[in-house]
This record gives sequence, structure tokens and C-alpha cells, in this order.
Amino acid sequence: MRQEVSSEHEEWVSFQKKIAIEGFETGQDLVTRSVKKQRGGKKIRRRKERERARKSLASEGFDDLEGGEFPPEVWSDEETAAFLEEAYANLPKRDGKRGTNNLRRQRLRWKKKRMYDAKKKYERILEHERRMATRSAVAAACRSIRDTAEDVRMSEKEYQEKMYMQWAKNMVNGQKL
Repeated sequence: MRQEVSSEHEEWVSFQKKIAIEGFETGQDLVTRSVKKQRGGKKIRRRKERERARKSLASEGFDDLEGGEFPPEVWSDEETAAFLEEAYANLPKRDGKRGTNNLRRQRLRWKKKRMYDAKKKYERILEHERRMATRSAVAAACRSIRDTAEDVRMSEKEYQEKMYMQWAKNMVNGQKL
């Protein structure tokens, strides 16, 4: 079974082969790959690692490098010490008091906290006043009902007696007929 390869990929690989430099690994594909996807991730990854290790043995021991990477420069101990001295010499001197930003930050943080607490206290006061206004309105309504209840009871009692008397009168008049 022949695997299909795209023509663009073949052209790209042929171009990479033309510009390839002997002894310099660019990391580009120099072999045409099939369009069909491969499965088995760990297996394929290990196979590629083995192939990369085999190539690295042949390329002077720079086995961790891939395309576009360069081997690290190695400096002697004297050169390293000279570079470090130069770097430390160019650092600016630290003058002035330390910790002022921390104290300022803490001062601002506590100020914000006090403002937040004051705002929450004001909101709690307003909520309490709303609750008490509702509660006092209910209490006032109950009180007004209790104050007028005796008059309402008396008028209801008078109405019931009047209706009873009228019913009794109608019943007595109805028997005489």
C-alpha cells in the first residue's frame, strides 16, 4: 500500500535538501513524510528520540540541540570571573532608607480597610433604620386597629341586635297571618 505525499511537502523537502549545509543541522525535514497520521504517541516519540540520539552521536556530541539552536559557548574560569566582576561593577549603589514602600503600602492598606469598615457601618445603620421603619409602621397599624376595635365591636353588636330584632318581628308577624 503506497502512502500519499503532498506535492507541496515534496517541493519543500527538495528545497531543504538543496540548501542543506554539510555538518550543520537545521532541524528541517529532509525526508518526505506521508500525509497519513500516525498513532501510538509514546512509541513514536521514543523512536524519534532514539533516531535523534543516533544523529547526535555522529554530530560531535551536541545531542540536546534541535533545529535553530546553537551549542553553548564555554568560558574559562578567569573569563567567567572577569565577566562577573564587570557585571557587579555596573550595578548601581543602593542608597537611602529601606522599607519605605512597605510602610507606605501598609499605611494605604489600613486606610482602605478603615474606609471600607466605615462604609459598611453606614450601610448597616441605614439597613437598621429601614428595618425599624417597617417594624414601627406595622406596630402603628396594629395599635390603630386595637384603638378602634372597641368602637367596631360596639357597632357590629348593635347591627346584629337590630337584625335579630327585625327577624324576630318578621317571624312574629308571619305567625299571625
